[in-house]
Order: sequence, then structure tokens, then C-alpha cells
Amino acid sequence: VIYWNHASERLYGYTEAEALGKNLEDLIIPDPMREGVISLIQNWHDQGIPIENGELTLRKKNGDPILVYSSHVMIQNLSGEKEMFCIDIDMDASRRMATALKASEERYRDLTENTSDGLWEVDKEGLFTYASPKFIELAGDGHAAGFDHGQRLSRQRAAARRGGGQPGRDLHGSATD
Repeated sequence: VIYWNHASERLYGYTEAEALGKNLEDLIIPDPMREGVISLIQNWHDQGIPIENGELTLRKKNGDPILVYSSHVMIQNLSGEKEMFCIDIDMDASRRMATALKASEERYRDLTENTSDGLWEVDKEGLFTYASPKFIELAGDGHAAGFDHGQRLSRQRAAARRGGGQPGRDLHGSATD
């Protein structure tokens, strides 16, 4: 290891001082992968066969596994020596964020799909980008019942909706850019 940044410290738990001068396979490569990784690095160095980018389960300092997306570059320095750099992205964190986003989207969808209020959204051209089932039900005519994403909201219908609609009907909408 000739370079170890703060992101690597956070990701793997080794300080720069602990990592510099060590073999990568001794730090973060799990034992079952060790010989294969050494062979891949040697083949790239000697024969120019690059290591494919992809997801790998590597090892933190404390021994815990960590899923990363690893990409690699081989450069030749000013002295003519080949140097390999690895760029690893924490997929565990990425997957946790994706899971949280999906859960948030599902909560939002449940709210908008099951509210007693009619909700809609139109873009700046007046095209629907969203209409809740309750909006379609409350709109009360065949035109709205056949609502399709991208259908234009007529000025007359938009004015009627902004004017409060009919008694007992709650309609809420928004316009987006």
C-alpha cells in the first residue's frame, strides 16, 4: 500500500500509518480470496490483464465483512514503475440508503393512494404527472375516470378545482417545473 486516504480509513478501519507499506491482501482481502487476488494483481502487472470492476466482500480491520464496489487503475509513475490504485465504494451504506428510500417511497405511496383527499400534480405545461385514485373518483366524470399519466389538465377543470370544487370534496394539487 502506497496510498491510504481518509475514506479508506473509515471504510476498513485501518489508519494510514497502519496501512502504508503493507500488502493489500494482508489487510482487507479475506483468506479464501487471497491467492486469487494475488494472481489477478500479478497477471495485470505482468501481462496487462486488467482486474474487472465489481462487487466484492472484503474484510475490515475488526474482521467484519464489508460489501464494496471495487474499481481499479494501473498507472506507470515517473520512475517507470507500475502502481495499482483501488477505488472502493461501500455498497452496504448504499444499499441501506436505497432500502430507506424505498421504504419512504412506499410510505408516501400508501399515504397518497389511501387518503380521503384527492391529490394531483401537473407540470408547467398543465400535464398530469400524478393523480391519486381518490382524485379520479372525486373528479366524477368519464374524462377523469380515464385519466392517464401525461393527460392535459384543461384550464376550465383546473379553475374549477382551484375554486374549491364541490361541497364535501377535498382536492389538493401542485404544479411542478
